[in-house]
Amino acid sequence: MIKIIAGKHKNKSIYTPKNLNTRPTSARLKETIFSMLKHSNNIKLNIENINVLDLFAGSGAFGLECISRGCNSCVFIDNNNEAINTINKNIRKLKEEENCKVVKNNAVKPLKSISNINLCFIDPPYKINNLIKVIDNWVSSGCIDEEAIYILEKNSSNNIQLAKRFELLDSRKQGITEIIFFKKL
Repeated sequence: MIKIIAGKHKNKSIYTPKNLNTRPTSARLKETIFSMLKHSNNIKLNIENINVLDLFAGSGAFGLECISRGCNSCVFIDNNNEAINTINKNIRKLKEEENCKVVKNNAVKPLKSISNINLCFIDPPYKINNLIKVIDNWVSSGCIDEEAIYILEKNSSNNIQLAKRFELLDSRKQGITEIIFFKKL
């Protein structure tokens, strides 16, 4: 189990999938992300009253942290049955059914039923091969607002080049993980 670190659900525990393929975002890394969202000169986004997309959601830890901190809604997408069951269990535990939608889907394929996303968190398996395609598919889908902020959590040894249509806003390395904040130009 891991804990929500701030907001209305502060210190409440949430479940994590038991399989070893899921790597929940650590409390330290979540705190770094939210600190950067709040204090970075390059990132202009207030977490309150926004809509969040949590791709490769795993336990749903990031999206649930956003809900706890006051975002309007979160859509969680994962294609693993255990992850989907865990996210649903966590949402019920926090009594956030009204604000959350869980979709079992391959994260490579955007869903036309999603819209008005202001913050897109992408936390794929560290060994993913088609990460740039995933990002391009979602950016081109029309599901995500033009001014949305994207956050990519990746293995720091996985060097990716963002397309020229993106602006790098900020990045941080923490252990083997790198967080990249970017937006569409």
